[in-house]
Amino acid sequence: MKLAYCLALIPLLFTFDAKAEGLEACDGSRSSQVEYMRCLDRQIGTLENQMKLWENNKLYELEELEKVTGRKDAIATFKKSVKSFATFADQHCRWQYVTLLPDTFAAARKYKECSVGIFHQRVVQLKKLSK
Repeated sequence: MKLAYCLALIPLLFTFDAKAEGLEACDGSRSSQVEYMRCLDRQIGTLENQMKLWENNKLYELEELEKVTGRKDAIATFKKSVKSFATFADQHCRWQYVTLLPDTFAAARKYKECSVGIFHQRVVQLKKLSK
């Protein structure tokens, strides 16, 4: 069952590669602040989906490795790293947000740009770690 699920995900992992990633995808939207923010929101959603797919892919690989080695520690540590990354990403972007207050628009833009950048880096990292 897990194998069928992961095989179904493989095409999805590569469909995102055709789309522009990171802040460059929103360059055309910079003329309107509202459109730029919407573009950043879309990028964040896309990158979060990509991250989840690559995390699931890595989890599947670790589960297959566990079947061979009998060791479960890599899975537990990986799951912990996923949670730690989410906390790190939020805090890393939040301090940048706070520095721009009381200008809430500039602060929100900075937070979203930071999120896009850090999520993009995470996706690239997860891709490199996958077989």
